[in-house]
Amino acid sequence: YIDNVMFSPNADNSAKITFDESEQNFVAEAGASTGTGGGGLVIQNEPGWKWGANATFTASSPDAQVSAVHAKLALAATKGGVLRYRVTQINLGERFPSFTGMQVITALNGPWQQNAFWVDQSAFTENGDAEANPVVLPPDTPETFSRTISIPLYPQGSTATDGFVLTQGAANYQFLVGTATGDNDVASTTMYFDDFEVIPNGDPEIIYAPPLPTGSANFVGRILSNHQTGVFSATGLPPGLTIDPATGLVYGKPTTNGTYNVVFFITSAGVTDQTDSLVWVVTGANPGVVTPKITSFSRTGTTAVITWTGAGSSPVTVLRSTTLAAGSWSPISTGAELSVWVPS
Repeated sequence: YIDNVMFSPNADNSAKITFDESEQNFVAEAGASTGTGGGGLVIQNEPGWKWGANATFTASSPDAQVSAVHAKLALAATKGGVLRYRVTQINLGERFPSFTGMQVITALNGPWQQNAFWVDQSAFTENGDAEANPVVLPPDTPETFSRTISIPLYPQGSTATDGFVLTQGAANYQFLVGTATGDNDVASTTMYFDDFEVIPNGDPEIIYAPPLPTGSANFVGRILSNHQTGVFSATGLPPGLTIDPATGLVYGKPTTNGTYNVVFFITSAGVTDQTDSLVWVVTGANPGVVTPKITSFSRTGTTAVITWTGAGSSPVTVLRSTTLAAGSWSPISTGAELSVWVPS
């Protein structure tokens, strides 16, 4: 069984609230209560969609962890990053038959930007009171329960909707954490969470470039970076291939044989990273049938000059007929630019 697989290339660049000795800047919302226990923060809520606690992070906070988190949020407002925290236990007080699961909810700067994480009913397998008779619907998660809430942080100006967009230069950032259940699903909700952490992205880095095959088949590949946002580009791509600047997707079908030295780039927050030169050998390319369009024809004596468009550098064959009958046409010259002799 595998759970909570995380990839954080910049985890050593994080700032974290660990709740070692206090609630550390987290304050209970109206109707909720907070405390510390089990190595983290405890939030107790009534049924329904309820915010349990809020925390405001400022640079001037006397708590070193709080001011450090603000500094990382300010950096993420430029480079992007991730917010994450661990939910280590949930107790429902009493669980009623209508309960199918619940949400752990998070918001930035009031309820305007929200993120919800679903915890299914199957996670609740323990009875809260060891001395009580076993209940049909266990209300608690086991001691081994752990869920990591991971929310992307995007720099100012991003249009992403799957995370939080941060304002650059903000004096403070406020987060809300809570729980959401049906109004008649549970008696109450007590949630334990720990390690409220902000990990800003470092400088952009391309962490994967697709292998460039030999041949001319249709190709789709994607450049991957440690940044959620950035502008992708490339030099040296064979004709017929395109790179999407927003996603890093490379697609198309090479149309011209040759050996190409391809370099991929990503630029984010004013910093650019690039790959080494990658060699791409294209063979068997077929640009398809080219039908040129004649744009002019002139004749002086026995010399005719024909010009056309739509063929690029592809060779064009000029044919001649004196009768215009089918089967009477014969080639008299082939090339990209032609001046041909036409018998009188």
